[in-house]
Amino acid sequence: MIIPNRIFFEEVERLIAAGENVILKMKGESMLPFLREKKDKIVLSPCRREELLPGEVVLFRYHGRHILHRIVGRNEEELLIQGDGSLVNHEKVSTKDVVGIVRSIIRPGGKEIPVHSTLIYKYWHLWYSLLPYRRFILFILKPVV
Repeated sequence: MIIPNRIFFEEVERLIAAGENVILKMKGESMLPFLREKKDKIVLSPCRREELLPGEVVLFRYHGRHILHRIVGRNEEELLIQGDGSLVNHEKVSTKDVVGIVRSIIRPGGKEIPVHSTLIYKYWHLWYSLLPYRRFILFILKPVV
């Protein structure tokens, strides 16, 4: 059975608003190499506005769609968001458009990895600093991940 995205994400939003965690299977390649399509799952949770800081991965509403990307900047209530696999695209959204925050990743073997660790933040800062070189790194990594 195929559920339309609109109905699916309405339910995701309802569950998160009710304080529930939601597990989603990754779709799309915009978060490579951190998150892998059809392999990884994410655990989304409710969040407070104070938690919406650079480095966090969030599900947000953008032009009628739901997107999962990383916050790369914040100015008061406006967030600058970019996919890890994106080279130039950024989205500007309000903190009110954020549906939930990623708390952990579930790898194919079932291992759950919390995303709030020093190692994960170091990874993100290194990856973000490699922005001019990501095109080449992703070209090499795509067949592997």
